Amino acid sequence: MSDSPKRVFVGPLVQCSIDRHLEVVENAAIEVDKDGFVISVTALDSLPSTEYLKSNNVTILPTGSFLVPGLIDLHYHAPQLPQAGTNLHIPLHDWLTTTTLPLEAKYANTQFAETVFEKVVKRTLGHGTTTAVYFATKHRDSAKILASCCIKAGQRALVGKVCMDNKEMCLCTKESLCTCTETTTESIHETRTFLEEMVSLTKSCNSRVEPVVTPRFVPSCSPHLLTQLGSLSQEFNAHVQSHAWESDWQVEYGEQNRNGRDLDLFQNHNLISKQGTVFAHSVHANDSEIKQLAHHQIGVAHCPLSNAFFANGIMPARLMLEAGVPVGLGTDVGGAWSSSILDSCRQAVTSSRILRDGVGKLRGARNGPCSHPAEINHVDAFWMATVGGGLALKKKIGRIAPGYKFDALVVDVHAPNSNIDSFDSLVDTIETKFQKFVYLGDDRNIRQVYVDGICVLDKQ
Repeated sequence: MSDSPKRVFVGPLVQCSIDRHLEVVENAAIEVDKDGFVISVTALDSLPSTEYLKSNNVTILPTGSFLVPGLIDLHYHAPQLPQAGTNLHIPLHDWLTTTTLPLEAKYANTQFAETVFEKVVKRTLGHGTTTAVYFATKHRDSAKILASCCIKAGQRALVGKVCMDNKEMCLCTKESLCTCTETTTESIHETRTFLEEMVSLTKSCNSRVEPVVTPRFVPSCSPHLLTQLGSLSQEFNAHVQSHAWESDWQVEYGEQNRNGRDLDLFQNHNLISKQGTVFAHSVHANDSEIKQLAHHQIGVAHCPLSNAFFANGIMPARLMLEAGVPVGLGTDVGGAWSSSILDSCRQAVTSSRILRDGVGKLRGARNGPCSHPAEINHVDAFWMATVGGGLALKKKIGRIAPGYKFDALVVDVHAPNSNIDSFDSLVDTIETKFQKFVYLGDDRNIRQVYVDGICVLDKQ
């Protein structure tokens, strides 16, 4: 084998272009430098010569496999994995106060946090998530443990210590015993300390894992806390993440108690970060707000599975995409049951069809057919899972192209016991295999996971 620090991957490549078209290279040679950046992508007429193989570190994909960019999950509540698949039948406010916040209080126990977070990172990587944007809890030590788990496993991640000082969100009978919220002073101090401590951690992993300023959402944060978090995001040049326009209840809270809607409030508190701000859900953003999201290139994490339970509506993904909003996908565990972005792809397509046609026409629908084009397809969904996520985070990820990080998956549609039936040249092309991967694939079809050009998971 060559001593060259450069690596070359040879095989079929399937990905989305920036303008949401499918790109297929039947036989690509992808050169990657020692820092994990793609140098070049070249279409080959045939397999490389023996001389080329000897002079380079070449990896040839197994027959029947193909490369796709790594998946990007813009919204995952890491502490909620233990509750995934439970209590999805109750309203959002009740779900938060009776299930979620009591569970999150347990993360004061760092041993419990480590046990859960190791499982979170293992599970998401296994599903092909090369980049995850995580909510932790209000506990700084637990948030650091989550960051350390990501570094250890090699996953690219943004990790947020959650901020919430509004006692209205507290479930405790005595304020002195509150485990759900923080004081404003505590939240500001703990967030600053977390950001400071993450500086050295970020340097240790070549910036693969970074902090993200994380006000939970408007109802959980006082105006003063939001202002201070805006200042911290600017001081530390950090990303910002939060929930926006998720449900009728959340929107009404802002209008009735803060005299504003989410985008105006976040702008007023300087929480639109130059590094990138990601709003989860955004189901109830109006036309004017969608234009502002596009103008400021504010990322949106479309979470179609959890929206089916808690959002009182369907996010107009196609409308936002055509408006130029950088829309990615989020699993939103545990508001949804699945840690797989492929499940989010499938639900995004399904939800768009429901939005297009309206529902329950024979029984008196709440809404009729959509007044604007609403349907998306598997290419749009995969674009959100890759390119859109990279644009939302303002990072060179989500594509396999010169200047981008080599975050990639080796996909095998012939994996034993998988959901995919492939018939190769009799029926299937690379394009149809890709479609089957999006609609039928799961962790069994992901043979290898690469982050920064390094194989961080090998199932072969």
